[in-house]
Formats: sequence, C-alpha cells, structure tokens
Amino acid sequence: MSATIRDVHYDVTFMRANAQQRIIDVAMSFNTAGAAPVILSLPAWTPGAYEISNYARKVSNFSASAAGPLVWDKSDYDTWRVRPVAAGEVVLRFDFLADSLDNASANPTFSRSPAYRIRAWKRCASTSSAAFV
Repeated sequence: MSATIRDVHYDVTFMRANAQQRIIDVAMSFNTAGAAPVILSLPAWTPGAYEISNYARKVSNFSASAAGPLVWDKSDYDTWRVRPVAAGEVVLRFDFLADSLDNASANPTFSRSPAYRIRAWKRCASTSSAAFV
C-alpha cells in the first residue's frame, strides 16, 4: 500500500542540448506526511488510444531525492517504490525518450500527455509546467 502524497507538480523541460537525442527532462515533486513508501506507476496506455504503449521503457536516469538521495526500487516494469526518510518534499527526476508522435504525444503541448506522468497509487491533484529551452 502506498503512502498518500500531496502538492504534486511536474516540470517538463525540452532542452536544445538534448534535442538530437529526443530526450525530455522530467521532474516530479510531491510532499509526504511521513516515511512510508510511496508507490508510483507510469500508465502503459493513453486513454482513448486503445493501444498499449509501455511508456516506462522510455524512462532512463531515474532518481529520487529529498535532503539527499532516496532509496527506490521497481516492483514491476512500470512501477517504482520510493522510500522517503521523513515527512517533506520528494523530487523524482528522469529522462523521457520522446521519439515518436502517437496519440499520447501528438498534442501541441506535451505537458498534457499522460506519457511522462508517473502517477501515485492514491489519487491526488497535480499541476504541471513545460519549458522549451
């Protein structure tokens, strides 16, 4: 069972330096009420697309931190378990390979796409921002 998280925010940055590799930098931050593990998943599909896209295979360089690095592991191919050491803000960072235009990423602002949005197992509201640098 996952701990509840709140104040979820996504920052998505497409940098000119990563353009040739089609890499998008993603940061997700949230707050926890304690040190209980947080279970997060990346959708395998896009609503309305009727196809499995397996977005987790496009994630690389995953890290989790608070005041310092946090321990994390994968419980299956698209689920991460992050272990905070105390209440407070947790930041996840990863690279996302945006190498195809499909129903998930074919909108003008990738920020609305579910492809990069790792989701908590407990529902919560989130905000996002996108930057093209």
